[in-house]
Amino acid sequence: KGNGWEVVKELDAASSWTQVTVDLSSYCGESNVKIAFHADDTGAWASGWAVDDVLVSGQVGSNSNDWLSLNNTTSVSGTVAANGGTETITVGFDATGLNPGTYHANIVITSNDTQNGTITVPVTLVVGTVRAPSNVVIMLKNNTIQLSWDAVRGADAYKILYSEDPNGTFRVLDVTRDNKYQDRVRSDRGFYKIISIKN
Repeated sequence: KGNGWEVVKELDAASSWTQVTVDLSSYCGESNVKIAFHADDTGAWASGWAVDDVLVSGQVGSNSNDWLSLNNTTSVSGTVAANGGTETITVGFDATGLNPGTYHANIVITSNDTQNGTITVPVTLVVGTVRAPSNVVIMLKNNTIQLSWDAVRGADAYKILYSEDPNGTFRVLDVTRDNKYQDRVRSDRGFYKIISIKN
């Protein structure tokens, strides 16, 4: 990592094959990560050392950071005034389409600061397992669409998405903690998706 190597796991001597799992999630988002194995018997004249069946695995999407946004985009630039100036950046998370698991990324802040020109802020998203809403009911009343569904055990909220094309791109309308939602009639042909969210 960077200009040098970091020791992430040390193993004790063993007389038989030993299976070892090493968590490398803290390196997610790094642009150049290499893995190396180093043997050192510390002068004890050990009889030998071997590595076999190395597997590196993880979870990624079409873009491993699709779930993370800054001010609703992928990158932000601006100017911060000297002597105590601040700039607010809204960090967004979207677990749509992600499998249950833990996802990691880094927000890298660069500036012309001579002492802290680059600051890395690690970000973690945990996607839990929660079932989809069932028994969805849609009613039209006085030019208003009323949606309701059975409450999902373990869900903290529900994301409401809408599209005029069932095979097109759905956009987020709102997030609600209730198992019901009311919307205006947007067109003569509309489609909704309701996604359970577990924080």
